[in-house]
Amino acid sequence: MPRDVAFVFSSDLADRSETAGVRPERLEGLIAGGERAWRVAQAGFRHRQHGLVVVEYLHNPHEDRHPIAVSISAGALGWPEQLRGKSQRLSGRRLEKWAVKLLRAMASRCDPWYGTVDVEYSLPTPSALKAGKASLSPQVFVSRHAGTTVLEAFDEAFAETARTEWDSGWFYSGSARPTRASALLGRVAT
Repeated sequence: MPRDVAFVFSSDLADRSETAGVRPERLEGLIAGGERAWRVAQAGFRHRQHGLVVVEYLHNPHEDRHPIAVSISAGALGWPEQLRGKSQRLSGRRLEKWAVKLLRAMASRCDPWYGTVDVEYSLPTPSALKAGKASLSPQVFVSRHAGTTVLEAFDEAFAETARTEWDSGWFYSGSARPTRASALLGRVAT
């Protein structure tokens, strides 16, 4: 799609975009901004273990930056935990580990303010967080750019759970959505 075109939904670009099948080396160059007039709005590839993986801009109704999503089939994670058999639990843990590893690589390379791993839940924009209309997932990366106040709020929200230091921030893994901390993050990220 043309780099300078604003949009809410990627479907708004139907008449101004093109679909192209490219080799991984060229795709990496396109994503990195190798063609100044164009940008990639959606890219997909097939992972040998987890199937189709799609990376795309999500909708943005607030005129701020578009969240970027990596979407895959929920597979075993799509079933309630109590209904999963042993093989589904193992498959689910593998998928979750892979998703967290991918998020860590993206956070290191792209230096975002935040990112999450979640099932069937869209990443909210900074404006939606700021307005209190959404909160982040219980598995969330928060950049050091967010500042001490925000990071302390996440530390408090995840006091009983795991926190891991990554290259450019912290990864929190818990069981509850950090509503207050998410709103604080939205204020500084907008």
